[in-house]
Amino acid sequence: MACFTIHQQLRFFQCVSVIFFFLAVAAFLLKTPENCNGGPSNNLIITNGGISQRSSTPALDLTITDLQGRPLFVFGDSTVDAGNFRITTRPYGIDYKTATPRFTNGRTIADDLAEKMGTPIPQAFNSLGADDQHININFASGGCGLLTKTNPLPCTSMSDQVIQMINARVGNVERARAVYFISVGANDIVFSFQSFPGTRNEFADVLVSKMESYMKLLFFSGGARIFVVNNLAPIGCIPDKFNGSSCDDNLNEVAEAFNIRLESALNKFRKDYGAAIFLANSTKMFAQILEHPEKFGFKNTTGPCCGEWKALENRFDCGKNSSYCGDRDEFVFFDGAHSTEAANKLFVDYCLSGRVCSPLGNV
Repeated sequence: MACFTIHQQLRFFQCVSVIFFFLAVAAFLLKTPENCNGGPSNNLIITNGGISQRSSTPALDLTITDLQGRPLFVFGDSTVDAGNFRITTRPYGIDYKTATPRFTNGRTIADDLAEKMGTPIPQAFNSLGADDQHININFASGGCGLLTKTNPLPCTSMSDQVIQMINARVGNVERARAVYFISVGANDIVFSFQSFPGTRNEFADVLVSKMESYMKLLFFSGGARIFVVNNLAPIGCIPDKFNGSSCDDNLNEVAEAFNIRLESALNKFRKDYGAAIFLANSTKMFAQILEHPEKFGFKNTTGPCCGEWKALENRFDCGKNSSYCGDRDEFVFFDGAHSTEAANKLFVDYCLSGRVCSPLGNV
């Protein structure tokens, strides 16, 4: 058996140590969350300008039916809020199975989306305990928008909603499988556009840039891989903005500018990062309702089911002492700004049948 000098033995152990070091580094890279959670490998580089992509990544090609049975996380404003903002009083929730802090007479589009997907209705984040671990969570907060300053009343901003998701007790596998539903932007146009110093197109650019930044945070830090993003219906046609004979065209033009830029940004996001993105086209749905309301059973498309006009506040106020309609299914709007359960259900039915929702980039 050959004998080694002390010097040769030291050289041998140094070589072995180097080999084990590189093996450990390789094992670490293979176990990063990007590969563990089933999401796409993006081959990213970090620069002073942020996160960029070294090469194109094949996008996830999913269809509407592929959303079935997945976890659901909800972000946005009062259109999908399940109680994070405040507890609403009757007649809100009058057609829901239990008392509900939602801004409609029954279910929101997020509730109906969950039911149609075959997954539990997401619970409001603020209703969960610190140690609770839930697969389906609703982070949306009424009154908020894409801009942090868009909060006529205290609410959980979009940036805070995203941070809540990043820190939530949700496993990597569930994060990657989940659908991230975003419905936000109307409050920005209603409450923040008037004070914006630029044009409607510049304002729309700012809003879409914010949307992109939140989606990037959810993608890189939250593990998101599947997004369903709601565009904006004609905001100038909600009862609060309808003047009795016509809509507020100025608000509608801002919403249209936002929608055009949003779809372009979502297509680019999909191409750059390989996410599966579905556009929920509220504008298309609303146009169909206005064109043939009787086809869907609606008799009133401009006024609220609940609420009295408050001239000083320039809105309809629906409260515990307010009168409300008997047949909510005949109304598109429950109050001055929010749709009825019937309208919400119709939208989700049309969405999951592929008539107003579609995967971007798929042929």
